Amino acid sequence: MENYTPQFQELVSLYTKTKALILRAEQVDPDSASNIAVFKEQRDAADHLMRVLGALFLNPPEGVPMDEYICTHFDKARSHLFRASFDALDGIGLSTKLLLRDALMGVSNEAILAVYPAYWEKVVEFDQLDEQVTAHRNGKDIGRSTMEHLESYSAVVDHLHSISQEIRQHVRQFREWDTRNKEKTKKDFKLDIKKEALKFLLFIFIGGLGYKGAETFLFKPDAASKPQAQRPIATTNTLPTKSSLPGTNGPSALPKGP
Repeated sequence: MENYTPQFQELVSLYTKTKALILRAEQVDPDSASNIAVFKEQRDAADHLMRVLGALFLNPPEGVPMDEYICTHFDKARSHLFRASFDALDGIGLSTKLLLRDALMGVSNEAILAVYPAYWEKVVEFDQLDEQVTAHRNGKDIGRSTMEHLESYSAVVDHLHSISQEIRQHVRQFREWDTRNKEKTKKDFKLDIKKEALKFLLFIFIGGLGYKGAETFLFKPDAASKPQAQRPIATTNTLPTKSSLPGTNGPSALPKGP
């Protein structure tokens, strides 16, 4: 038993780290509690540890040297715990990105710029860390993983998560700014409508006055074109002359007697 004290200590240390990462993954995103892969790795690690303890205290292996058998199962338990740790870190990184994306859904760039101008620098840093997370995830080799590798990956994920939290704490202010801006936009729009309507009415009114003035000017009768009053025709009350009466053409007009 004492011969394997370093292996037990390493395994306990790794298990403690793994357990902390799993609890943190559940804290970041409660849905990650249903991550079956992580719990499967823990279960498999426990299974190999039980084989070690069984070989030491109950049933020594048959056909295989004790030391070889125990070291093999220590290594397998170690690999499963590393895999569980990396799966937990993968979950934290993925949950961090999704939570930030969901938190900023519908937030305008104008609100972000007005409330938190440093956001754009943080986004660049966030993307760089995300690339490092991807590199760690793709480059991990469970069989040759070390605590240094795990600590390095954990530090990157920690930084990624801290930036996400720093941005997310401004989300309420982002949304409040957007709400105020939308209300202001509506008021400005209504005011512009009223202004345009007033301009239109003034245009109609002024145009009507101009038309009336033009009509008065154009169709006003000219003094020279006024019809002159007709003078009364003079009449003479002269009596008809004697010669103008019938049968008054002098003596010759009278009928002669027999």
